[in-house]
Amino acid sequence: MRHASRVKSAPLALAVVLALTVAGCGGTAASTTPPTPTNSLLPSIKVATLSGRLIAVGGPVASDAPLAGTITITGPGGSVVHAAVSRTGAFQIQLSPGTYRLSGRSPQFGGGTTDCHTATPTTILVADRTVTADILCQRR
Repeated sequence: MRHASRVKSAPLALAVVLALTVAGCGGTAASTTPPTPTNSLLPSIKVATLSGRLIAVGGPVASDAPLAGTITITGPGGSVVHAAVSRTGAFQIQLSPGTYRLSGRSPQFGGGTTDCHTATPTTILVADRTVTADILCQRR
């Protein structure tokens, strides 16, 4: 008889151990995922996006024409960035927020020696926003 009582209590003991093991897991899988580390020593970097086109406008031709060339972006403190523009005339670049002056040149306009400019003297870039500013080469 004694042997029979051990056999009957073994499944009960196994069930208790199993229940305690499951209960000790801490709940859902999300709670066992470690938190994403952060580094408070590094400042968050804010950027703005500048997009636009280098285009020939005005003159006897009725439509605007995209131009290949180079744009020059002059930023705060006199920093300068040059970027090549393909024949589509389109450009997009990420910069720090601030006030910039934009200009461009194209070998297809004035032999590449004539500066082209935006409609306003400066362009203000705001963090986490896209600002569109076309650089215009004025035909006569």
